[in-house]
Amino acid sequence: MGDAEYVDLDGCAGLLGLTLRRLRKAVRAEGFPAPGGEDGAPYWLDRDVFAWAARQGPPLAGRAPLRFWPHAEEPAVFLGATRVTARYGADDVALHWAAGPGSVAVIWRPTDPIMMSLRELMTDVDADVLVGVDPDFGIWGPGVRSLNRARPDEDDSLSWPDLAEILGQPMPYWPLLLRDPDLIERWQPGTPAVTAPAHPDLDPVPLLRMAAMFDPEHATHRTLMNLVRVDQKRATRSAQQDLKIAADCTQRWTDRHSKPITVTAAKPLVIGDLDADAADIDSSTRRIGWLELLPRTDTLSWECVRQVLAWDGGRFFPFSSPEEVDPDSPPGREWIARLEPAKIRTAEFAPINRDGAGDALVDPMTDAPAVRLPGGRVVTSVPQRLPTTSDLAEIILDHPVWVRTVDGTLYLAPKHHYFGLSWGYSGTGPGVLALLINRLLTDITAEPADGAKGAGTGLADLTQLKWPRGTILTRDLLEAARDQRPYHHPDKP
Repeated sequence: MGDAEYVDLDGCAGLLGLTLRRLRKAVRAEGFPAPGGEDGAPYWLDRDVFAWAARQGPPLAGRAPLRFWPHAEEPAVFLGATRVTARYGADDVALHWAAGPGSVAVIWRPTDPIMMSLRELMTDVDADVLVGVDPDFGIWGPGVRSLNRARPDEDDSLSWPDLAEILGQPMPYWPLLLRDPDLIERWQPGTPAVTAPAHPDLDPVPLLRMAAMFDPEHATHRTLMNLVRVDQKRATRSAQQDLKIAADCTQRWTDRHSKPITVTAAKPLVIGDLDADAADIDSSTRRIGWLELLPRTDTLSWECVRQVLAWDGGRFFPFSSPEEVDPDSPPGREWIARLEPAKIRTAEFAPINRDGAGDALVDPMTDAPAVRLPGGRVVTSVPQRLPTTSDLAEIILDHPVWVRTVDGTLYLAPKHHYFGLSWGYSGTGPGVLALLINRLLTDITAEPADGAKGAGTGLADLTQLKWPRGTILTRDLLEAARDQRPYHHPDKP
């Protein structure tokens, strides 16, 4: 609900779910807000009507948004916790209180709470009002919103202090990465904060199991253990940051009103210095570590690859993000024609072939995996470097972008795991392409472009031009652009 609105007698009846006859009787009773208006046309502020309804107890109180309920003189009775069967991720947990005007359920969702629909939960949670705790913060504390069972078509605004005042006690708070259903379900008013490990972004189990297969000094062991440690430290820091923000927000309210509104229900387990690098290792070790796993066929290797794809998109893989190749474009047909059947699907196929459908293929020039899907589409993983000593001969502007070397071999243009390649406008994509061209002109085996700046004005201007798809930019043209010398459009004499 937004700002207060004026409502007439019919409007009051709609707000309260009463017939006009019953409403007129209520208006005549002692305590109903006095009307305003002129010329015999009374009106009321909706907030005054809701505040009156909240004081009447059930069932009228159920029509009033929670923020209009009276502040409790005594702590509301805690009725315990109930689990809501998971629809997305882990189970939701509802903490129930009995307040004077009715029952309130505060719902904690462990994963993706911003997507929580209180309306959907109405069938699963028995309470007059549902309160959802969001992952963000308002000026006075964690973000919350409410929904009345009697008014299920409109979420109502609410603040953390509102919730604490209405239930007459400081509200328990769990940082986002400590919203474990078991921890929340066991909570009781007055219990001290539980210390528990924050939930990392990745599932550490497959990573740790695979790491245990290798000697501690092996690059794969070190790579996997480092990933788990870094992920856990980030999760711990995130939980600490949530607690700090919550404390800072609620303290501002407490300083003004001399009443605490939050109690910490859980804090993260901290071991060692979170600001120190987690036994950091160099990029060469990481690349070697993943090269050990990518050619494997076991399910554990596939799961490790899936985990790291969710982490950084395979930053240290020899092949970058998935790309679809158009079988109807001239370079696409040429490239697809040279693909060979793969002997077996290895973990290298995980980024492009999770369901195992289609024909497994391999590019013999780069060893990049590819899959021909039903219908003829071909997807592949783009090499991050080109395995050749033959110099750049031309760039083919297509989707994807292609490179041809002096010996006539066609390659997908090397691509960074994060940055894409494009042309024809002033933006990041053309800048990345310009930087890649600049690097390949000097060294055909150079690393992919890892940013949009550094190519120089000439190449940056070149890639911003609206070249038609299929345009071939020769080495002579590219060198002229790089050196800011005149060059001719490839389609003009």
